[in-house]
Amino acid sequence: MRHFALLLVVLTSCAPRMVSVPPPPLNLEDESTSRDALKEAIRETIASHRGEVVACYEETRRARRSTPEGKLVVRFTIQTDGTVSSPNVQTSTVQSQMFERCVLDRLSTWLFPRQQPPGVVVVAYPFIFKRAPADPPAKHPPTQ
Repeated sequence: MRHFALLLVVLTSCAPRMVSVPPPPLNLEDESTSRDALKEAIRETIASHRGEVVACYEETRRARRSTPEGKLVVRFTIQTDGTVSSPNVQTSTVQSQMFERCVLDRLSTWLFPRQQPPGVVVVAYPFIFKRAPADPPAKHPPTQ
């Protein structure tokens, strides 16, 4: 079983991805490149579902009438067929069970590339959420 911790992601608004097509198999026979290839495939798959996580963020923001901020680290297992099992919150400073549950529910439906040779991968993936800076006030030309 392989374990990976991946890079941080800062989310901004993005349209949700509507179609999920199973990714092609990921060939990991060459050990020297397999770890990097696997990490990149995981990053790409998560990035392709970014809109779903943003949707959870927006749903929570509307329901709570506040903006969730903080770090959410999810831990999950990618099975040999690319499906996700055992998604859970490893750590969270977001302070919203509604948001955490939404992300876990969405994550459990994602499909990652199948690996060649087959293997199970345990992933800990952090998401960072923070408010976008407010736009500066527009400058108006002086009136005469």
